[in-house]
Amino acid sequence: MGLNTKVNVKELLGRFLPKQTVFAAVDYGTRSIKTASVSTAGPRPMLLQLSRVAQPVTVGDEPGLDARVNLLAEAIELAGMKNQEVIATLGADKVITRHLQLPLMPEKELAAAVSFEAEKLIPVPLSDLIVRYVKLGETEGGEGKQQEVLLAAVPLDVVHGFYELFVQAGVTITALDLQPLALWRALSGVVGSPGSPPDEVSAIVDIGAVNTTLIVVHQGALLFWRSLAVGGDLLTKSMAEAYGISFEEAQTLKEESGKVLSTEEAAEVISPEEMQLDFSLRDGLGEVVREIRRSLDFYAGTKGARSVERIVLSGGGSNLQGFALFLADALGIPSKIGALPVDIPPGAGDEMPYQDPAMFMSVGLALREAGVRSIQK
Repeated sequence: MGLNTKVNVKELLGRFLPKQTVFAAVDYGTRSIKTASVSTAGPRPMLLQLSRVAQPVTVGDEPGLDARVNLLAEAIELAGMKNQEVIATLGADKVITRHLQLPLMPEKELAAAVSFEAEKLIPVPLSDLIVRYVKLGETEGGEGKQQEVLLAAVPLDVVHGFYELFVQAGVTITALDLQPLALWRALSGVVGSPGSPPDEVSAIVDIGAVNTTLIVVHQGALLFWRSLAVGGDLLTKSMAEAYGISFEEAQTLKEESGKVLSTEEAAEVISPEEMQLDFSLRDGLGEVVREIRRSLDFYAGTKGARSVERIVLSGGGSNLQGFALFLADALGIPSKIGALPVDIPPGAGDEMPYQDPAMFMSVGLALREAGVRSIQK
């Protein structure tokens, strides 16, 4: 080796050190804490572990720090993740995201351009925020090639508090991911599925308790995203008011007996109880559907937008019986529950709730380090 030869120590070590292939994730949700572990060693990701622990059903103030630490520690213990590094995500209400379209430029110039745009678009001093960006791909427009950039900003105190919560529970956050990206990985066909992603424009809608995340994708490209301040709690509140019961009682009623009736089923209903239940659910769903429609209309008005041909559902809110058909009828777009692009160990199907849409976000987080197809359009 000559004296002038430069040695890339990182590259050299990478030849001898084993590559990490198992990744763990925690989706700290409002109604439950979901955990997932995925192996990326094979041709398709293998789901190794999937579990959840229910959060207390409350309205308003969240439990104190000690209670949250204990519950998260319980979820970590159940998943066998003690002392591990995990990927996590913050709630959509805590993250400011913006979609930027910028000319192609070197990385240093791009960082400066993103910082400049952040100062214009975010009404909070950047010194109080952690600001990051993700390059999504390139588009061809009237002004030549542009690069699509997802800008994200989170208050420093929120991030520090979240990290501390996880440390006290026995794990370390190695990466904080964004919900739109986790959803994109889990259900858009960019990982795990053979062949090319479907040649149709899809809206993937994840309905949580408090927020709904909506993304639009085409052939693996993330075209549009939006966080909506509506979720399953609207249905619970509507039921609580209709029945004159507590929020907690309404949540139980929704989970155990909730069903949105089809037109044919509604025509045959003679029970006042069934009619009241269906009415209260439809009343709560009205605002959810309106916000989804507004977001799709906003996307349709963007430059180069294509018609959304199907809706793929995710999140605990989409577990409501009859919801997929109700949404399809309301929007005039075929809707169905999504499916994860992962394999499961033989015989583990009964133990893992891998078909439960409430678990999809956690798997999308665990897939963060999986190889993804190009998102260039």
